[in-house]
Amino acid sequence: MAYFEGDPTDHTIGLELKHPDDLDKVGAELTHAGYQARPGTKDECDQRRVKAFIATQDPTGNKIEILARPYNTGVRFFPGRDVSITHFSHIGLNTTDPKRDEKFWTTVFNARVSDWLGDTPLFRIHTAHHSVVLFPTTRPGIQHINHQVEDIDDVMRS
Repeated sequence: MAYFEGDPTDHTIGLELKHPDDLDKVGAELTHAGYQARPGTKDECDQRRVKAFIATQDPTGNKIEILARPYNTGVRFFPGRDVSITHFSHIGLNTTDPKRDEKFWTTVFNARVSDWLGDTPLFRIHTAHHSVVLFPTTRPGIQHINHQVEDIDDVMRS
């Protein structure tokens, strides 16, 4: 997660490829499916601290960047107060058309619907119950981000 100065409604999610050498293949598949797939410039890669990335968006307009080899410092993030974040859990995205965006996530990213909360689909991309959740609304953007912590007391300390 990264914050930057600028428009507070400018949200982008990043998805790291398991196999970074597949970046060109992913770009070609996005283009074949009818979605724009723009490679990041050298300056954009430097800003994001990645070797390479492709920028695209879902039909609602949520910006997505597929990352190849993000640079890792090896240093654990430690804000002003340690909240013991152990890992990323899932992201909630806004959708203006859940059925249309369900098709995008299940065909383009091979996600699988693992559950529903009313009109809200929960998608599994790997072994976790869900990694992406779509919330019906009128605009694109990130609805929420969920991280896991070591202990419930860490939530209260945050």
